[in-house]
Amino acid sequence: MSKTIELSRKDILDKLPSSWAEITYSDYYDKILKIIPEYEDNSLLYAVDSYIKVAAVFLDLSPEIIGEFPITIINDITGKLSFVLTKPVPLEKTKYNWMTKVEEPTYDMFILYLKVNEQLEKGDFSNLHTVLKAICNDKLTDEEIFNMPMDEAETGFFLLRKSMVKYLKRMALSLALKSGKKELKRKVSRLIRFKKT
Repeated sequence: MSKTIELSRKDILDKLPSSWAEITYSDYYDKILKIIPEYEDNSLLYAVDSYIKVAAVFLDLSPEIIGEFPITIINDITGKLSFVLTKPVPLEKTKYNWMTKVEEPTYDMFILYLKVNEQLEKGDFSNLHTVLKAICNDKLTDEEIFNMPMDEAETGFFLLRKSMVKYLKRMALSLALKSGKKELKRKVSRLIRFKKT
């Protein structure tokens, strides 16, 4: 008897996550990201195939076995896993004590942020745990970071990104003002020299 027959619709749906809160950073990085590296194809067939692959991971079944499920169960699976083809949304309230304000980051923190931000834009989450560990005031272990729900991880990085963008804007404004003052002084001194001649 196959696993298909042994699992009821309820058993199948109970084993599947229904939100990013139910998927850890480790599950996302080790399992889901390898199945769905990029969400480029917006076709229905691609989406359903992606849901089947993700379901296979959580049900411990092959995609081929899941492909033999009745279409009504596939429809239920796609409904439950619909969040997987979207990015996690930062939470309004988080259970972690994240660094929310970066007054003046260290050089190492700044470079780490730039590197990880660039990697995330390419779908590479391999160093996100390093940033999360650095910006969480709770002093989490690597294991705690890897077991963190993805919506919490996104919240931590979102707060850092928001703070860093504000910091970078302040720095850019400060540099613009400084160079503007130098330019103004240069123009004034030129005008003064011009009037003397």
